[in-house]
Amino acid sequence: MASRTPQHDGRSGVVCGIGASLPPAERSNADVAREGDLATSDEWIRSRTGIARRRRAGPGIATGDLATAAGGAALQSAGGAAPDLVLLATTTPDRRCPATAPEVAHRLGLGPVPAFDLAAVCSGFVYALTVATGLVRAGLCERPLVIGAETYSSIVDPRDRDTAVVFGDGAGAVLLRAGERGEPGEVLAWDLGADGAGSDLIAIAAGGSAASGAADRPPREDRYLRMRGREVYAHAVRRMTESSRTALRRADWRASTLGAFIGHQANQRILDTVGDRLGVAAERRFGNIRDVGNTAAASVPLALADTAARGVVRPGAPTLLTAFGGGLTWGSIALTWPGARACADPPSRSRHFGRGPVTPRHGPAPRHGPAPRHGPATEPTAAGGSAMDSVHDHVITVLTEKFDIPAEGISPGTTLTELGLDSLAVTELLVTLQERYAVGPPDDAVTGEATPEDVAALVRKLQNGAQRSAGQGTPE
Repeated sequence: MASRTPQHDGRSGVVCGIGASLPPAERSNADVAREGDLATSDEWIRSRTGIARRRRAGPGIATGDLATAAGGAALQSAGGAAPDLVLLATTTPDRRCPATAPEVAHRLGLGPVPAFDLAAVCSGFVYALTVATGLVRAGLCERPLVIGAETYSSIVDPRDRDTAVVFGDGAGAVLLRAGERGEPGEVLAWDLGADGAGSDLIAIAAGGSAASGAADRPPREDRYLRMRGREVYAHAVRRMTESSRTALRRADWRASTLGAFIGHQANQRILDTVGDRLGVAAERRFGNIRDVGNTAAASVPLALADTAARGVVRPGAPTLLTAFGGGLTWGSIALTWPGARACADPPSRSRHFGRGPVTPRHGPAPRHGPAPRHGPATEPTAAGGSAMDSVHDHVITVLTEKFDIPAEGISPGTTLTELGLDSLAVTELLVTLQERYAVGPPDDAVTGEATPEDVAALVRKLQNGAQRSAGQGTPE
């Protein structure tokens, strides 16, 4: 069951400091393709992910270095207040044992404060901020420092196009403090969830206790992160949308009133679809995926820091954060926009930092293609040609409006591949149809060899099956 936001007695967790750190080395799409000898191009990567470049931690820069720099920047942003707890969300700790957070606390000069790591992959920061807020509300700490930091370059196979073009390195952090209800930066509501049935969708096979009896040198494919992108896309869209709606409901907000929406910077197409489903205005969606890629647990706080540095959101404005990651895990947080200005630090082995404001590089997250047309939630359910025609017409509408395919180019017998849809775009099509018709074909039920007529027929078949089950009293 997803976590619920408890009632509290007026004591709130308030974001009062925001920090970021990015390694200096930048890799363009062309660099990544050349270094991994990948059969891809800058245009291919941009069109499918929205990513133009990413940062990479070179020799001598570890996750702890980035975490320390981002944490120090957050403290500077908050005016130098000393935290009494450090919580580090990461999938790439400096060592398998011990946790990295205690060393980060030591390097920040915090003394013997509690410090621990949290592993929820790309949902890690949202999980960590929720945990820290709960500790503040319970009176167990006053000023927790929450950090998301990653060096995915250490676990990504440069020869794997599915991951090498996506991930980057970096760290973001926020300082919470106990505050009053109604203050800018107050964390109001949240929703968390997990589903271990999908644990193999984003995973590293080797290195854990489950593989302890395997060969001393596992095969290459088991030593690196592997991701089943098409399945991950469908889960990410569904889970972030549902979780966001739950957090909004618990905060008693509508998506149309949001001043800022920041989703996990996994893929621009995922962000666009989630934003469209929620009904968030395009100008209220913020992100930095173009310039830093997917930084996993660091993704949300880095986007938060980038947006805060540009001063484009009014303090106190309703804000929604959402994320999805391996595990599978997901979560969302409703808070009001903080009044703090973000600071940034370069990573360093030293405890002493030269701090300054984040340099903005871009505006709101770009959209890829027009928003889909929103119609009724369901089609007519009576059997007959009119319903079938209606489903088919909507498939054509999605292809023309969402994927910019000219209607005159869609002729009977034309396959999805011939229309220019890759495997991820086919998944986007199915996710869009599932939202409208409340039935979804399995990912492997539709390939690029299917025609729009095939897709419409499958949707109609699933609708009829759902109606028969409902008529027999079978739970939906």
